[in-house]
Amino acid sequence: MDGFVNELGDLLQNLDQANTRANSQAFGIWLLLLLVVGLAKNYWGYFLHKAAIMLIGGVIGAVIGFGIGESSGWSTGISVLFAIVAGFVAGWLAWILKLAMVFLIGACLGGLIVILETQQMSMALIGAVVGGLGFLGLYKPFIVLLTVAAGSFTLTYCTLNLSLVVSGGLSELQESHYRSWWQYANRMYELALQHGFEGLMQHAAADTAAFAFFAATGLFWQFRNTAVIGEPRGPKEKRYRLVIKTPVPKDVPSGTGERELEPFKTDQTLR
Repeated sequence: MDGFVNELGDLLQNLDQANTRANSQAFGIWLLLLLVVGLAKNYWGYFLHKAAIMLIGGVIGAVIGFGIGESSGWSTGISVLFAIVAGFVAGWLAWILKLAMVFLIGACLGGLIVILETQQMSMALIGAVVGGLGFLGLYKPFIVLLTVAAGSFTLTYCTLNLSLVVSGGLSELQESHYRSWWQYANRMYELALQHGFEGLMQHAAADTAAFAFFAATGLFWQFRNTAVIGEPRGPKEKRYRLVIKTPVPKDVPSGTGERELEPFKTDQTLR
């Protein structure tokens, strides 16, 4: 009987270890997927934000366009073509309407502030224009900062967990205080709220350093690569070589034409 109990205990322990390892493996896979999401948000957050808005508008426009084509008795090919065109137009229209909404919010707030401060309705239009343009100009930096903050925090969480896997294996994940994303977020919030930046540097120096690195690189990448976020870069400036043309001296035989002198070897260019 004692032998049977011991064997049963060993079996339950092995099952528990296998279940623990399976949970650790599943958590590791989830961390890798979350790492990809964090990278996308941190380095392409504004582009994904714009793409999501245009995609939603495009899908709605394509469905409406296909329905119009079918209800009008068009052939399937014509209906699909019309749906594609309608989706493309609706996608851009959705983005334009989003920017218009941002402008209107800024205009309303700007006009309201001017009215409350000056009590002059005639100045409200100026305040509305300034507020609308200000909100429109700050919209992109706001989205970039928001996506970089979310992406950097996610990347920090994933990096610290994966570093534990590299150093100690999957079993380290079971004892880690980074196990739950919400618990980790609450822990960092409590540290910042109670102890401020000094507390973060004292109790979570690695976390703060990782977050600062990801945030700095994310901001640099998103603001620098304007072509990536859907805004065309300015035209490339033309460069011209500085050459000096001098007439041929009289003692040079005719037919040789003119000669170009390049007296200076320099990287300076004229624009």
